[in-house]
Amino acid sequence: DGSDGLVVISPSANPGRSFFVRPSTGEIRGIKPVSPGIYEFGTCLGRTEPRSGTLTVSPADGSVTFAPADGPAWTARAVPIRAESLSFTNHGTKLAGVLFTPPGDGPFPAVVLAHGSGKETRDGALGPAMMFVEQGIAALVFDKRGCGESQADDWRAPFTDYADDMLAGVQSLRDRKDIKPDAIGVWGHSQGAWVAPLAASRAHGEVAFVIAECGGVVDPITQEEFRGRESMRIKLAKSLTPEQIDEAVAYRRIKYEYASTGNGKNRYDAATEQSRSKPWFKNVTERLPDEVFWRPNGTYDPTPTIAHLECPVLLIFAEFDTMTPTAQSVDRLNSPQLVGKKSLKHAVILNANHALFESSGGKIFEDEEADAIRIAPTYLSTIKGWLSAHVPGGTNP
Repeated sequence: DGSDGLVVISPSANPGRSFFVRPSTGEIRGIKPVSPGIYEFGTCLGRTEPRSGTLTVSPADGSVTFAPADGPAWTARAVPIRAESLSFTNHGTKLAGVLFTPPGDGPFPAVVLAHGSGKETRDGALGPAMMFVEQGIAALVFDKRGCGESQADDWRAPFTDYADDMLAGVQSLRDRKDIKPDAIGVWGHSQGAWVAPLAASRAHGEVAFVIAECGGVVDPITQEEFRGRESMRIKLAKSLTPEQIDEAVAYRRIKYEYASTGNGKNRYDAATEQSRSKPWFKNVTERLPDEVFWRPNGTYDPTPTIAHLECPVLLIFAEFDTMTPTAQSVDRLNSPQLVGKKSLKHAVILNANHALFESSGGKIFEDEEADAIRIAPTYLSTIKGWLSAHVPGGTNP
């Protein structure tokens, strides 16, 4: 682009996944096709109306001309980033994805990207992948097991299975001539912030660095307790008192503890009967979270996993995260197992939400994601500075 940085255009069959982003500035906008090679973009990530400009892809050389409605047009040349389809297996489970490599012959440092919660494909991590590619680091994104082109009967699995899927991706890169085998790291956001450190802890020293964002320090039940409280605090503040929200959160903990352990059914049944008449019960309900996922994962304690890591580790948190508890997570870094661990660094990104978009707080993540217009600049500078110090060989293409 005009500042010698990368601009990433990601059209997708899913309208909510189509966007362009400039990692150098953090600007992000939703796009929609209007004719072959021509897209319109809106004022923020999740809305293409009202239109704020167009982008046109040249059929001759792949360059893209951006024409904002309120400013001068500019053109971005096509950068020869390679996208290679890649498949690998974890104990017979075939996983499919794509490896992005920067311009040049390499060999490059590399990173394997974990998934968030839910049915995630490679599309969910394209933006972060390009952030690494801009820094001269190859990036492997893949479809979660049971999703997209990856095999498995069910996408819901223990964290250990997700972690071993990541490690299979790491192993698939180690023998490539264009990848530095001793400089392959892992990255995870949200649920992936539990999975990436766990993968590194199971890698016998073969993972070179770990980046975990917006999660991964508290256990899943504590995280879910926090998320539920924030949702009610913001959405139901006019209809529920703080004491009633406390009651609802206490009931949710009983429910999740039963779902995670299989123990405490009588306690759960009694709490359910006592809660049916409460004004908050219709918002919480007695429906148990999926046992297939929660029983192996709900009581997972990430502290010993992080303490076990000897490679450089960066933990990123967001000031206005309403999905995972930033203050509680940072406090846990002062536990006896983690305090003073020199290879562990952390940063709290101010004015940022769970997705690390700029935010002033006051909304839950789902409500503000569509209105995002920029990735928090401090997040981008923090990541780039840390990568420069801890991942030798990465260069800005």
